[in-house]
Amino acid sequence: MNAGEGNCDDGATARTSSSPPRRSGTGRVIVRLLGGMGNQLFQYAAGRALAEASGRVLVFDTALLDQDRLRAYSLEAWGVQVPRGVPRLAPSVVLRMPGLWRALRHTGGRVMIGDTLCLFDRMGGEPLEANRPEVASAREARDVVLTGYWQQRDYFAPIEEALRRALRPIRRMQFDADALALGADAGAIAVHVRRGDYTSAASSPMHPVVPLSYQQEAIRRIGAERPELREALVFTDDPEWAAAQVTLPIATRVVSTPGGAPERDLWIMSRCGAVVMANSSFSWWAAWLAEAHGALIVAPNPWFGPAGATFKHPAPEAWERVGWGKGEE
Repeated sequence: MNAGEGNCDDGATARTSSSPPRRSGTGRVIVRLLGGMGNQLFQYAAGRALAEASGRVLVFDTALLDQDRLRAYSLEAWGVQVPRGVPRLAPSVVLRMPGLWRALRHTGGRVMIGDTLCLFDRMGGEPLEANRPEVASAREARDVVLTGYWQQRDYFAPIEEALRRALRPIRRMQFDADALALGADAGAIAVHVRRGDYTSAASSPMHPVVPLSYQQEAIRRIGAERPELREALVFTDDPEWAAAQVTLPIATRVVSTPGGAPERDLWIMSRCGAVVMANSSFSWWAAWLAEAHGALIVAPNPWFGPAGATFKHPAPEAWERVGWGKGEE
């Protein structure tokens, strides 16, 4: 999804309700943001949960994003207000070492550098709760630095309901009107078609493009359970391709526009009666918001390609999984 800037002309302003409460003391949880909007939401949620559990102040380090030519900081669209900061000098030098995250992913996912504890996502779904050994030892550290994607709801389980209440786009009034005009609340199924960098040879071993047979089967299963859902609204980072290629067994409209605001698409998806996810953190958050009003959620299985075969599937067990790979279901 390509973020569009847009004007907050509905009268809304950035709110503090999506921001974590400040704690006393000088310790920090420093989240090294990377990736697009969906990934940043995961990193924010994990960091906020750890900051609240350990009594530290949440800080964003955007150095990795600043080096990304394709992605930028996206959380201001959700009213998230978190101060910027960087690790101290020694941890900063070590964290820039090539291959460090990959090495520590397989050897414990943590390293202490002076008074800074560095935690690395092991892609296994372990919760960052206060009673875990590395968080207990974090009490002896001044700062805790999080590196990774943290794509599991377990990482923010202690604050999940508070986060669900707070996570609203600052242009919600406009997006609610758009959702009403599209009929999202009146019998629509959100279908996410993720292409973009997934179509590159470099990305596909980890993040393959799921075939259209997956979305078609998901629509059939939803129709069997919820026959009143009679239209598919397609959200995609490639509207031209989707308009020409996506065929589904019910009435279908491609509603994304080139250069449109991604938070608009995510919010309208979350208003639909069912969500057919792509293997994308972007539609994960739409599904997570949608489940609060009883929407049916379908996720692809597998989620990762062969390069991520050992990583934990990010979809919660309660969400239905539809297989598309050989021998998957």
